[in-house]
Amino acid sequence: MATGRGLERLDRWQLASLAREYLLAGHLIDRVGMPQVIARLGADALGPVAIEEWSGASPIYTRRIRRLLGFDDRHDVESIFKAMQFDVGAPHEFLDFRFRVDD
Repeated sequence: MATGRGLERLDRWQLASLAREYLLAGHLIDRVGMPQVIARLGADALGPVAIEEWSGASPIYTRRIRRLLGFDDRHDVESIFKAMQFDVGAPHEFLDFRFRVDD
């Protein structure tokens, strides 16, 4: 039986590194699947399929991430931005997301 360190035992920097690896893995898996969509359904299907995929998964994993990181009870702009930082659809160092609060 494998014995490993639980996530709760990792420090902030180890968790940040692990989160980037998970995001990158999700991104790479997606990049393998989308060419299959194009091959079977054509290039015009890519956008709608990608949006449908993200729309279906994001509420589920965002809720889980918010609960795991301990800010699921907050509904402010800071928490929304924090959740977006962990969105698998926005892997760090691939998409340059920038946020600005105007109001």
